[in-house]
Amino acid sequence: MPFLLNMIDYKNGILYNSKAFPPTLSRPGYERIFTGSPTNINGITRNFHPVPSLIPDIFLLAKRSGYKTALSGYYWFIELFPYSFNYRYTYFNNDSKVFSNAINIIDKYNPDILLVHPMEVDKAGHRHVPYHQNTKNLAKMSIIILNFYGNILKIKIIH
Repeated sequence: MPFLLNMIDYKNGILYNSKAFPPTLSRPGYERIFTGSPTNINGITRNFHPVPSLIPDIFLLAKRSGYKTALSGYYWFIELFPYSFNYRYTYFNNDSKVFSNAINIIDKYNPDILLVHPMEVDKAGHRHVPYHQNTKNLAKMSIIILNFYGNILKIKIIH
C-alpha cells in the first residue's frame, strides 16, 4: 500500500519480509504473526474454529510486563487471545467504526500497544488476487489509514 511505503521512506515504518506457511487463512495467520509459532506447534488450522491460543502472544506478554494493550478489530482476536487486551472494541460484520473506535481508545485509555484491524482488507485479499481491477477498495483503505495516522499525529501519540 502506498501509505505504508511512504512511512518506510520517511523512517516512520519498517519493512520486514515474512514467509507464508499453509494454511494461508486469516485466523491461522494471526496466530502465527502474533505468537511467532508455526501451525504445527499452535494447532490453529481453520478460520471458523473458535479455539483460544495456547501460546503467549505479543499482546499478552506486553500486558504481563505492565503495558496497556488495546484492540479495535475483528472478533476473532478476542477468541484467539481472550486475556491479551486491557481495552477493546470488536465487531462481527461491519468494520466501519474500527478507526474511530481506535481513536476513542487512544483518547480514553492511552494504550502502549494498539492493534487496529480492518477486516475489509483481509476480505478484499480473499476475493481478489493482487493487482485485480477490483482492488480499488484497497486504495480507498489506504486513504482511510492515512487519515487515521494523521489523527494519531494530531494527538501526539507517535513521535
